[in-house]
Amino acid sequence: MQKAFTLFSLKKRILAIVLVISFIFCSLFVRLFVIQIINGEALQLRATDQWTRDLAIIAPRGKIIDRTGDTLAVSYTTYNVYARAREVKMPSETALVLASCLNLDYSFVYEKITNKKMSESLLKMQVDGEIAEKIYGEKLSGIYLAENSNRYYKYGNLLTQILGFTSVDNVGQTGAEAYFDAYLKGKDGYSFVQSDLQGREIGGSLRYYYPATTGNDITLTIDSKVQIIVEQVLEQIMIEQKAKSVTGIVMDANTSGILALSTKPSFDLNDVPRDDLETLFAQSKVKPVTDIYEPGSTFKILTLSAALEAGVTSLDDHFYCPGYRMVDGIKIKCWRTIGHGSQTLKEAFANSCNCCFMDLALRLGVDRFYEYMQKFGLGQKTGVDIAGEGSGMMMAKKLVKNVDLARMGFGHAIALTPIQLLTAVSSIIDGGTRNSPHILGGITNATGQEIKGEEYKSKNGIVSENTSTIMNELLRFAENKKGDYTFVEGYNVGGKTGVFLFCCGVKLFY
Repeated sequence: MQKAFTLFSLKKRILAIVLVISFIFCSLFVRLFVIQIINGEALQLRATDQWTRDLAIIAPRGKIIDRTGDTLAVSYTTYNVYARAREVKMPSETALVLASCLNLDYSFVYEKITNKKMSESLLKMQVDGEIAEKIYGEKLSGIYLAENSNRYYKYGNLLTQILGFTSVDNVGQTGAEAYFDAYLKGKDGYSFVQSDLQGREIGGSLRYYYPATTGNDITLTIDSKVQIIVEQVLEQIMIEQKAKSVTGIVMDANTSGILALSTKPSFDLNDVPRDDLETLFAQSKVKPVTDIYEPGSTFKILTLSAALEAGVTSLDDHFYCPGYRMVDGIKIKCWRTIGHGSQTLKEAFANSCNCCFMDLALRLGVDRFYEYMQKFGLGQKTGVDIAGEGSGMMMAKKLVKNVDLARMGFGHAIALTPIQLLTAVSSIIDGGTRNSPHILGGITNATGQEIKGEEYKSKNGIVSENTSTIMNELLRFAENKKGDYTFVEGYNVGGKTGVFLFCCGVKLFY
């Protein structure tokens, strides 16, 4: 009995030991599985971070090109200068050389290169290649150069608002640089070197280099030659009229692609006034897209189009202008206070007679007037691919009285953005198709493969072909009656005078 009991106890002890050992091995296996398989990649990255030092290689941004293939913005290589204090051997001499080359204060440089609490310190970003080469030639221990990228704008202060600019970190801040930043920016690369526990480079160790990937190229609908002409005209207007600000837009009436857009004054994109935030903000705004204004007589194109489409007037119609109209007991003057007398619809449009357009708005009535203004896109954003677009302002329909409607007929008591007005006029003169205005012509990668083509939304039936034809005829007559700058060889020119815009809705007839 004693022997059997002892044998049984031994078996129990062996079984217990086997179970304990099995449990330990299973635990170790699970732990190894977690470390190697589940957390392996993260731990490898942490280990790599501990025994290497890396320098980022900033990816060059893609080019910005106009519709003719002219390069408007391009990246060029610059360098960032770093210091690893633990590797600097002669701090005084090193600081003296760097302060001279980088145009920095000696004490600032010396403090950076002797601060051993920091494994790595940035001394200066976007150093030109010539200076970087000079620093490299000095063979300064503990001083490193990393590739960066800076932006160069071929035409300087041309297209200031459309192109925009980037930060010192190569990130788009305004304009197309910001709006299309996700496409323009590339993928950064890295340069790794093995280091010891204190961050010093291990001599003869392996180096790893992962090149940066260049961003995609953006093609705009902008035509640089047209843009140059527009900006020259705006500069001339600024001088002659002593204006605080002037704006101009040129749009392809068939596609609503923007060929030129500018606001003056502006600044040189290669010399951004970053120390004057008020000027920077004011001159970076794309005012034709962001700001609203009372359009005045140029709005009469919309009123007349709506009246023709609704059938409340025709080319046979006549109007009498004594110089004013009485509406709701209120006297509203025509711009020509002595009046235009008796006139046809064509003559009233060419004369820009306020009385005629008060009559047309009142004939339409509030409901129909608002219906057509909604079709023209007023009170809503056009969807242009430029940041900060405004939607304009219209009175609540239920609050509109006849006197308000009469004023709206000739472009008062209503506010819109220039891009809204130009888009509406383009739809009227192009057969009644309203396209969304845009500046993007296409996106291609570094190999030339198209990623995205020109895209825009279209809405048909804004006005009929017949109304469009009549409006084209009236615009031609109005501009020819005025007689200034109306002859362009190979083209027919139409336009509408106004207080705020000299000419709006111009279409070239081949």
